[in-house]
Amino acid sequence: MSLSEKLIYAFESEENFKDQLKVIEGSSTKKKISVGEKALNQFFSKLDAKDILNRQTNSQLIEAHPLYIAPPTNPISEKKFGWNRGITMKLETLIRGRWLAWFNIINKGRLDPSDNVPDCPFSDFEDKDSVNKMLEKCMNHAYAEGKRAEDFLDWVGYSLGIAWFNRKPRISDKLWSKFNEEFDITLMLMYPSDYLSHFLSEHGAKGLAGYFPTPINITQMMNKILEGDDNHHQRIQSVFEPTAGAGAMTLPSNSLNIISNDLNPLMVKAAAIQYFLYLPWALYVPQPVFGLHFSEEEQRMNTYFEFNTNTRLYCGDALIGEFTAPKDIFNENSVHIDVYVHPLDLSKREIFKYENEMSTSWDTLANEMKWEITKAQCREFSFSQVLSNPPFGKMNKFTKERIREIEEANIMFLKEREEQLKNNPPHPAVERIKEEVKIKLNEHDGQFAFVL
Repeated sequence: MSLSEKLIYAFESEENFKDQLKVIEGSSTKKKISVGEKALNQFFSKLDAKDILNRQTNSQLIEAHPLYIAPPTNPISEKKFGWNRGITMKLETLIRGRWLAWFNIINKGRLDPSDNVPDCPFSDFEDKDSVNKMLEKCMNHAYAEGKRAEDFLDWVGYSLGIAWFNRKPRISDKLWSKFNEEFDITLMLMYPSDYLSHFLSEHGAKGLAGYFPTPINITQMMNKILEGDDNHHQRIQSVFEPTAGAGAMTLPSNSLNIISNDLNPLMVKAAAIQYFLYLPWALYVPQPVFGLHFSEEEQRMNTYFEFNTNTRLYCGDALIGEFTAPKDIFNENSVHIDVYVHPLDLSKREIFKYENEMSTSWDTLANEMKWEITKAQCREFSFSQVLSNPPFGKMNKFTKERIREIEEANIMFLKEREEQLKNNPPHPAVERIKEEVKIKLNEHDGQFAFVL
């Protein structure tokens, strides 16, 4: 058992915690205590009795959740998918408690103004160097065996049991052990920051697809500018980040309704890890929540929600609006499915599939059909905010051609639809979309403009 685990289990004990800390410290004098273990020790020792009791209770609650995976007990279990998920969830719960707060909201199916979601104070300074040094040591071991940053991220994501990392890392047993020795996720939890953006920019991703990460202090400022004084209103605002990178733009957001995407699978993986550590609701949304996705007063959906997958982090081209994502974000065997966020291709907008049903009396439709229509309509909602620092430069030839093909296909689609609906007028909600997706090509510079 590591010293961090000893500290956690001592903390969870009903005996006098601070007396146990002295015993643990005394038994560890001959062993070098890591920076993370020292920080965790200092954090625990400053808590009062009431706070200790509350955190002990929360730790027990997180351990009872179905997504919790018990820490490994032998070398075989140390290499299973999600082997580090349970201890990381416990650490996050004892330090901050965002996972437990999110689970509580999901379980009751509603978000109340009184719900307490713990703050996560991001910093670009406090002990960031200790985390960066730790990551550099891990990469030195990786480079010694000819591995890259993606191999290390695969190891971290696989340990957390995130479906974006559903293949066992292809690294040697020796490198696996080295990562296990050097990597201490406690530090990343204790001192929240956008570590992986910097990490990737230093290890092979800088300049890739225009990737130049925005510093966390800048993204904090941008979020504060957009957010008002009403904390509950901030929580329910839908925020879309179409070029997420490692999640820097959304990490400081107060929204519980975050949808993000990146074209580069490596960036999506990095964002998935940081969302796991800091923003659970940006990674895992198993069901709609009243007060967040539903308007209880009006009994209707009022902000964007994607139903076919339980994650809000996608991979694909935001200019086209076509993405992919695991259907079940914490299932090792999860299939990847198509996700469409306002796709330019009209044939992929689900609302068009139900025109005939929507032109009939609502009361005559089966409940299952009503639900499918509702889901299709929800995908047409606009976002409260689109927060991004996209890469600048000319559109690549492939994307230009793809948009041109979609524009031509849309013309044909609308002509065919017009013929089909001559004697069956479409619903106004469907008709509106036709006007929103016009694409105009500027022949002078060869660039496309979207006419909304």
